[in-house]
Amino acid sequence: MLRNVGNVSKKFVDISVAFLILLLMKFYKKKGSSGTLKFSHKEQTLGLVFQKDNLDASTQIENITSLSGGERSFTTLAMLLSIGSTIECPFRVMDEFDVFMDQVARKVAMKELVEMAQHYESRQFIFITPQDLSSLPQSQILKVFKLHPPIRGQQTLNFAPHQSQPAASQSF
Repeated sequence: MLRNVGNVSKKFVDISVAFLILLLMKFYKKKGSSGTLKFSHKEQTLGLVFQKDNLDASTQIENITSLSGGERSFTTLAMLLSIGSTIECPFRVMDEFDVFMDQVARKVAMKELVEMAQHYESRQFIFITPQDLSSLPQSQILKVFKLHPPIRGQQTLNFAPHQSQPAASQSF
């Protein structure tokens, strides 16, 4: 819950929350889930309602702390993407956003992130993840940099490009 929205115009907040709900629902729908935001002017709170199965109302959860790690990661990412769509920013960095997600949620999340990055071509997106990204489609605007696993006891990093990588991706 977010509190103390302050003196922000109620109409502006209502429009912003409505837009965020639309974006959030679009993202959830791709995974077969649904969700919405609950905003109270009186209590000055913003809450999230998540429904694991969009066809079964009994799976609705208002306390996101009861979600699994993967569901929480997916919900957080959905919220960040929704908010990010309303903010002008030259670059965005996300670190280990998919760390607890299952394969289905990770695939949906990566697809949505790549589509969003393609939509906002004038912005730079940096996604850091320990997961395998070899399934991502290669393009002129998508560059994948893969680090070699650390060598135990290594004192310095070797930043020379690895020779066996295709031109569209680089390995360090």
